Amino acid sequence: MKRFILISILSTFAYAISFSSQEISDCVVLKSFAADNNTSLKINNRYGTITVVDSQVDSVTICGTLVIDHANPQIALKSQSLIVMDITSDGNEISVKTNYDDRFFSPSLSSGRKSFNVNYVVKIPSYINLSIENSFGDVILDDISGSINISLSHGNLTCSRLLRDNVKPLNSITLNHSRAKIPEAKWLIVEAYHSPYVEIAKCQALSVISEYSTIDIGNVNSIVFSSKSDIYSINKVTNCISETWLTKTKISEIKDIFRATAEMSSFRIDKVERGFSEMEIIGNNSAFTIVCDGSNSFMLTAKADNAAIVVPEAYKDNITRKSESNVVFSLSGLVGTDQNTLSRVNASVSHGKLEFLSLSGK
Repeated sequence: MKRFILISILSTFAYAISFSSQEISDCVVLKSFAADNNTSLKINNRYGTITVVDSQVDSVTICGTLVIDHANPQIALKSQSLIVMDITSDGNEISVKTNYDDRFFSPSLSSGRKSFNVNYVVKIPSYINLSIENSFGDVILDDISGSINISLSHGNLTCSRLLRDNVKPLNSITLNHSRAKIPEAKWLIVEAYHSPYVEIAKCQALSVISEYSTIDIGNVNSIVFSSKSDIYSINKVTNCISETWLTKTKISEIKDIFRATAEMSSFRIDKVERGFSEMEIIGNNSAFTIVCDGSNSFMLTAKADNAAIVVPEAYKDNITRKSESNVVFSLSGLVGTDQNTLSRVNASVSHGKLEFLSLSGK
């Protein structure tokens, strides 16, 4: 939220404190600091929105506002006094922390309270290093070229562009019971737990650890993900490495490398670019469906244990099958027509299925 409501008393039965970013005097706390390439900013908040915008100047300005809606104005005023917005500076480190006195949450003060929010609007140069921890509130970020370390619980994250490249520390975002929408990032680490929707539209290099979440990824050059009970959707990816458990993954297009270790999971790949390098597949109680467009050729080496491996009908004569037992067999040979192909598929599947389909579905 990039604006604030003016301070007002709603009625004798309801009391509210709120502020407008248009007027400096409306900030409960307002502080400014000089900034340079060594400056870092850390914000720790609960129950409110943190909005970070590019100041386009070498300074950091922090405006803290408070909204309390209570049926009793006297109790609202007393509650206000129990919230401290602590903004300090120590050398190159700027710190913002919201401190609640335990009495703020006592039944005598919280009874009759309709809502409350502690919000910050922070103007920074995009190059500084930023750390945010927020619970039960949202985070809104403008373009950031410095490093970010975001931890968000029970909120929504909305970003512009995260422009930091392969420079340590890498950009990092941790989500818990939260949603996120990131239109563009370069190098990024994401952890998502019980998060209903995480969207990353464009990324150069992405690492994801997730549980019980839905991850929607647009175009990414390289991704490594470890997943438990998730749903993944990836549009186009050059290199993809994954470990999954009870996860459903759909990939529209793979360009070069695909490596997957899957337990009780499913993968569907709608297109593999001609001339891809390799696929390494290990599946247990899992299903893989890979669509070949007819121009693909690759050498297949695969082993099945109580599992099925299906290749397009047109290339079955190229495949050699060796049975080790009634339930264990191996396949090897050329899938496609290019005898000189450098593309390789190595697979080991047990109690599942690996299926290569042509566009015709045969």
